[in-house]
Amino acid sequence: MKTQLNHTALNVKDFDWYLKFFQEVFCMEIQRTRGEAPNRQVWLKQGIQLNEAEEDLAPGKLYDHLGFVVEDVNALKKLAVLHGCSHLEGKDHWFVLPNGVKVELKPMN
Repeated sequence: MKTQLNHTALNVKDFDWYLKFFQEVFCMEIQRTRGEAPNRQVWLKQGIQLNEAEEDLAPGKLYDHLGFVVEDVNALKKLAVLHGCSHLEGKDHWFVLPNGVKVELKPMN
């Protein structure tokens, strides 16, 4: 089954600094935005999602989830569960790895 990493999401307190950093250092472009401070989100075309956090987070909490584009969302999710992952309540296209890392699945178009 074909899969492709779609994005990595980061929780960041200094939202404006991170956005400027990725735009100016890596020349990343905004794809879409959602919300208002202190709950803003931005998706950059090059695969980074920034989620605004209200406080400084420990390094292990900075990371939020991995997003994958896959051929068959349901088949991949079933396979992940067979390998020990669990469903994420209320999110039918998400699952959680045994160590707590969240994974989002999007259909390949």
